[in-house]
Formats: sequence, C-alpha cells, structure tokens
Amino acid sequence: MSYLMLIQCMKSKRNSLLILSVLFCSVFLPVSVQTVDINTFVEDGDTINLSLLNYNILASPGAIVDQFIDIAPSSIIAVNVTHIPSDGGFVLLQTHAYQYEIALSYNKVLTPHTYVNGSNIGLIREIKGQPPAQFFVHNTNPVRNITVMVAAQAYSDEAPIPGGCNMEFSVEIAPYLRITETEAVIIVDSQPPGVSTLPSSCEFSPPSEVLMYHMYLPEMDFSRETYFRALRAMMTVQGIKDHGLLIEPSLIGSSLRRTYNAYRGTGTVYGAIATSGFSGSAYVPAITYGCSGEIAIDSCEVLHTVFSKVLCATAFFLGIFQCFFGHRFFRTGLFLAGFLSGGIVTYIILTLQNSLSTPVLETVSVILGMLFGIVWLLLWRCCGVPLISILLPSMTFGFLIASTSMYATLGKITTSVFVNYYVVESFRCSYELLFTADIPVLRSDTNFWAAFVCIMLLVVLVVLLCPPLMSKSNIISCAVLGAYATIIPIDYYIGSNLKYVLVNTIRRATVSGYNAAVINPPFQFRDIILVAVWISLTVLGSCAQIWQQKGKPPFPPPPYRSRYGRQIDRTLSSQTPLMIDARIPYGTVPETPASAEQRFTFLPKMPRISLPIGKL
Repeated sequence: MSYLMLIQCMKSKRNSLLILSVLFCSVFLPVSVQTVDINTFVEDGDTINLSLLNYNILASPGAIVDQFIDIAPSSIIAVNVTHIPSDGGFVLLQTHAYQYEIALSYNKVLTPHTYVNGSNIGLIREIKGQPPAQFFVHNTNPVRNITVMVAAQAYSDEAPIPGGCNMEFSVEIAPYLRITETEAVIIVDSQPPGVSTLPSSCEFSPPSEVLMYHMYLPEMDFSRETYFRALRAMMTVQGIKDHGLLIEPSLIGSSLRRTYNAYRGTGTVYGAIATSGFSGSAYVPAITYGCSGEIAIDSCEVLHTVFSKVLCATAFFLGIFQCFFGHRFFRTGLFLAGFLSGGIVTYIILTLQNSLSTPVLETVSVILGMLFGIVWLLLWRCCGVPLISILLPSMTFGFLIASTSMYATLGKITTSVFVNYYVVESFRCSYELLFTADIPVLRSDTNFWAAFVCIMLLVVLVVLLCPPLMSKSNIISCAVLGAYATIIPIDYYIGSNLKYVLVNTIRRATVSGYNAAVINPPFQFRDIILVAVWISLTVLGSCAQIWQQKGKPPFPPPPYRSRYGRQIDRTLSSQTPLMIDARIPYGTVPETPASAEQRFTFLPKMPRISLPIGKL
C-alpha cells in the first residue's frame, strides 16, 4: 500500500485501528476500485447509447455497462442498448435514481402495463433477431433535476429470466424488487423467474429458485457516492454473492417474500438471484433507509415528538445517577426501577389496544410508570424486606439481558470479517459482525417468549440465589441498567443501533407478523464503541458503588426499624438502666414519662428494706 493511501487514511480522522484495517484489507482482501462517473446532463428528447461492443456473455454473464446522467425536469430520454452480442438471449436495462422516483417504459408514451415507477427499477427485452433494444426514461418531476444511473446487462439463452413468470406486478416481466415499508418492518417481494419470454413457458419451466440477499450501508450515511457504489456492488450475480448476506426462506408466508426488521437511518441494499440449473441471473437491486419520503436525517429519526426527545436526553443523567449512586440512594433506585419497568409494560399494553396516538401513548406510559415507581417505593416502606424490594430491579436487569440475547443471538455469529467494497475505495475499512440466519425455531411466538422468560428468570435466580452475588445483586442491576440508559441517548444522536435491543423486544410483543422478520442487526464501528462504553460504565459503576458500601450493611435498615431506633433514642437518659432492652419485649418501648418519679414504674416493684439508724 502506498504512502499516499496511508496519508489519506490518517486525514479521515480514523484511529490507528482503522488504519491497520485498511492495510489488512489492501493486502488480504484485494478489491477492484470503482468510481462514480461524471454525470452527463440530458434534456427532453436526448438519446443515451449503451454499447455492448466486446461484451463477453460466456466469460462475464450479466456484466454491467452503465452511465450516470442528470435528467432535466419533465423530460423523456431514450436509451438504446447497441452492439448486442449474437449469442445473447435477453437484455436487462435498470435505472437507479437518487432520492426521487422516475418512470421506465418500453414506449415514449406511458400506457398501462408497459412502464414501471420507482427509484430502483428495470425492464427486459428479448434480443433474438431484433434491432438494438430501446427504452425510455421519464422524469415526471416538474422542478428538479434527478441523478440517474442507467445500466445494461446481457444474458444468454440458458440464463433464467428474472421475474419472467410475473403474476402480480404491473408489467408482464418484472425483474425488479418491490419494497413495502412500515414503522417496524421492511417487506421485499419478487416474482418467480422464467426460462423464456413466452408466458406459456412458466407452466412447463424447469425447477428454479430465487435466492435473496441484503447488505448494510454505513450508519447514517446518505451520500450519493455511497448510494450508487452500494448498488453497483449488488448488480451482478457474483457481486451479490461477494457482498451480500444470504437470507434463508421464511417458514411463514411466500418463498418469494422476505420481511426484514427496520433499522431507520441504516441503508440496506436488497438483491436477488434467479437460479436454474448451473445458470443464474440477478434481479434489479433495491435500496432503502427505512425512512419515508425524501432521504433526510430528520425523516429517519426514531423519536418523533419533542416530549420523547426530552425524555431521551433526561435518560442520560438518570442513567449516570443509577449507574454510580443507585444503591447508595436506595429508595431513589427503587423508584427508577419501578418507573422503567412500569413504563415498558404500560407502553406494550396500550400499544396492543391500538387506540391512542403516539404523543398520548408516550405521556400516559410515563405517568403510569411514575405511579408504579411510587407504589413500589411504598411497598418497601411498608414491608421493608430487601429480598422483595430488589426483586423488581433484578427482573428488569434480567429483561435487559434477555433482550440483548435475543438481539444478538437470533443469528449464528460468523468469524469472517465483512468489508464493504465502497468503503475500501475511500481507503477505510468498516467491519461488521455478521449473522448468517435467524434461528428458525424462534419464529414461533411460543418458543420465542418461552426462551425469553427462561433467560430472564435464570438471570434473576443467579443474581438472587448465588451467595457471592446476592449481597451485590442490587449494585449489579443498578450499574448495568444505568449504563444502558446512559448510552441510549448517545446511540440516538450518533445514529447507531443499540437502541433496538429494547425496541425489537417491544416490536415482537406489539407488531403483528413481526415473527417473520429477519433481525440480523448491523454491528458497525459506532456500535462497537458504544458496547465498549456500556461495559466500561458497568464495571466503573459497580466498583464505585461497592467502594461506597465498604463498612456498611448490604442494604439500608428497613423503615420500621429506623422508626423504632428513633423511639429508643428518645427514651434514653443518664438515669436509664443499661440493660433496659433485656426487660422489654421487642417493639414495646413506652413513650418517655412525664416526670422523673415515673421513669421506672414499668419495672417490677422491689420490697423495701429498712434498717435501724442507731445500729449504723
């Protein structure tokens, strides 16, 4: 690796770990460097030619020939695919627009079933014995130029036709993916492949299969360069296999549909491969950031109301307090544990009712959470049993551990390092911990919640019943919960995904059909840093609270004991017998007598002994 590349790495303000990562990627993982071409501005009536001269279908099936253009508002551009090889079977033309939608059609005039709208779309033409394939790109936006990547690919006769047996989409052959987004999930649909452009071939076509993949982009990266480079990586069969992660068919629903968990602000490229025998062809890849409307950071926020943002910021200070002082201020820690658990339970129950708006739902959950915290604090003042009082903090701690386990272990962790090629191009590596597939048995809600409850109860039993941990159980719970509450606001403002540790559990409890979603969480540089901060705060908070408790009992005295101690103090004086406690039943000390003559009336009367004075 040249010194120039190393200097560029250092200028990117990455730490030494990433510089070493760049060296590793350059030596052991060589990747061809591609750059985004300079855009060509085109207006209404212009023509773009994509030549397949010297195109080798057998050596590089589906290789890309592309061009970047800026289309003027309300324009129609003709795209001609020329010099098509004689051994080609069909041509796939795909267009990818940045931020906005365009229309791709077979004709200059948009007529039903001959065009498709979208940001990532494509059409297919059979090329046997026909002149150069022609398509039309329509910019229907009346005021904006739209940046579009136009790419052509050719396949042989043996290759399956992506979407050749379309039954649902608007055009006869649908080689593209359709994305449907909700607040919680992203649904990706495809159509079955065919072996010929004739519709009748779908009834007698040989067995074919659609393999679906996806690839994450860097968190909160909305740049145009990253957008197009990521799409380029997933346009060919080999590129999809190299850069994408294979998603196994879901046991629930259609084999041509995949449901993914929505990580708002983290872009994801979805690709698919049609296979038939030893041949394969790629569908048009699609990309989404889990946001609605135009690509913007504001539209990708998880918290939508001012109240929720203020509550998130407040969690940072409450988390610091709970992490370092939760056990010392025992009553305050009990209130916060009751507030957290009560708020989560209330939010889940009210969401299932589906009758409240988001601001009302958040407000009611906070109010009822505070009431539950007060109730739990009153329980401590009434009974004063430490084991019962710390049961709720321990269960909340177990809930967090179970949520983390389900978030991180729903998929099998691979030991391979995934390197995004579009990151290597700018001389920096982004490592991701990959999950190959979610565990199928946990698709069932019964199995999932049974495993979840078992993990939670196991944590509670270990913490409360293990002798070395029992006296430190509340300290551990306060440190872990406080540290997590501290990093959540940071997670929100820097755009990482550790907040979904709890969000995914709440979604599983409240969103219908969420059990079919692929969790597969992105674990990138920001997430690694926050996990390190979480662990560090937990260790520091535990050590600080253990140090504060040196020479003190494990738990503060119960409230009724404190009241009894204050009553004892009021009865003591210089004339009070030292062994007064030995003669009084526990908890029956009378109030201080009004006069000194009555101080010892509660003692047994002793017989008086009189001696003659003269004999003394």
